[in-house]
Amino acid sequence: RDKVFDRSTENIIDVYRENGFTKLSMSAVFDYLEEKKGERLPGNEQTLRNYIGYLRESGQLVLKS
Repeated sequence: RDKVFDRSTENIIDVYRENGFTKLSMSAVFDYLEEKKGERLPGNEQTLRNYIGYLRESGQLVLKS
């Protein structure tokens, strides 16, 4: 099943890469992605939080502890 943020995976990983893969405020990530895209995102902050959790569980995004 496709996830609403699948098309934004690279942008999400880029946000974390630019910040040294540290834990970030979800609202900051959400706002940054909206600004970068120039329009509303396909989901809300909770959807993004869940998607980032999925990226972490699947090993696509590894944050520093």
